[in-house]
Amino acid sequence: MVGAGERREPGILRAMAKPILGFAALWAVHVFVALLTTFAFLSAAFGAFDGAIEGREDLYRLGDGPFRGFVGIWLPVLLNPIAALVALAVAPRYGWAGPVLAMLASVLLAVVFATTFEQPAPVLGG
Repeated sequence: MVGAGERREPGILRAMAKPILGFAALWAVHVFVALLTTFAFLSAAFGAFDGAIEGREDLYRLGDGPFRGFVGIWLPVLLNPIAALVALAVAPRYGWAGPVLAMLASVLLAVVFATTFEQPAPVLGG
């Protein structure tokens, strides 16, 4: 029973609501950043080598760079909730760090793998 001058401690759900909502907002921002990064990555792939790549089916001509770039963009988005749950369990104050670092990882991996595009071989025949 709580006396007149005593303050009641909030429940665990109430205490964790703010960090969880903050993570959810940051994860939504990460999905948006990943979409923008994917579009920028595709425009870099299509614009590379003077238009040698005309469509999605021609991306294989750039080597493994496009596939690895897509994995590099979207894998941190999928692993972000797991890392955030661990961070929220260990130190709720720093729960924002996981999503922010995952956003940076998505963008940096896209840039790194965009530099690995191979020169496409010319298409022979008609």
